[in-house]
Amino acid sequence: ATQLNIWVTTNMASALPEGSITYLRLAQRLVLLPLGIFATAVSTAFFPTLSQLTAVGKWDEYKENLSLGIRVILFITIPCAFGFIALRTEIVRLLYERGEFTPLQTELTAYALFFYSLGLFAHGVIQILPRGFYALKDSITPVKVSLSTVLLSVVLNILFLKFTPLKHGGLALSFSLMGVANMLLSFYFLRKKVGGLGSRKLIQTGLQATLAALGMTLAIRLFMPAWNRILLALRLTTNLFRLLQVMGGIVLGVLVYFAGAVVLQMDEIKLLRRMLRRKD
Repeated sequence: ATQLNIWVTTNMASALPEGSITYLRLAQRLVLLPLGIFATAVSTAFFPTLSQLTAVGKWDEYKENLSLGIRVILFITIPCAFGFIALRTEIVRLLYERGEFTPLQTELTAYALFFYSLGLFAHGVIQILPRGFYALKDSITPVKVSLSTVLLSVVLNILFLKFTPLKHGGLALSFSLMGVANMLLSFYFLRKKVGGLGSRKLIQTGLQATLAALGMTLAIRLFMPAWNRILLALRLTTNLFRLLQVMGGIVLGVLVYFAGAVVLQMDEIKLLRRMLRRKD
């Protein structure tokens, strides 16, 4: 279903100004990176446990583990999304701006990255929700949900292209909204099957992660002008300047986000501490 959506979106983007397909593809690659590294890894790690718990009928533990998996994904993907938004131009410039790739193309790719980032958390969560169905031996519901949300995406693509000035940004926004719709529908049907999934804790984690990520974003944007002046004074090569520019923002962002999570007393920080202690 995802590949079908990408194919449809690509065909619709072909009617936009030259280069739009490239901007969408490059931006989407960046968003798929944390999904592949973190969300898929977390989902894969939780799946055997979910399957074992359903096999022996331990439904409370199944729901607790599924909720925990979702919360871990939210804890990771929400700051990733805010980080992309805060550093979108710098990241695209570092990775792509060379040769025939101009500053204007950097801005247009960063524009698409902004809209893709809005749905990053949802596309992260829908890495684990289908596995919740698979553990229940239900492979039909995720397919129905995916196909219905792809149809929704097609409709949104048409609406954004015809009635808004968003251009290729509208197609990226449609992809994000498709992910949110998929997440909500999957959660609704899974909850109907097994009962409550700790919605209050999920909402709490989402809000706390968003608040910590907002503080992180503010810190990055306040930090970047001074950091750029320091790097310029060092007279570095262009590539090294761009690398240190992005790395400085990322390191600061990670530190501020985790500091915010500690201040907010997020349960996920406590879980991380327990995991580190076990390794020691």
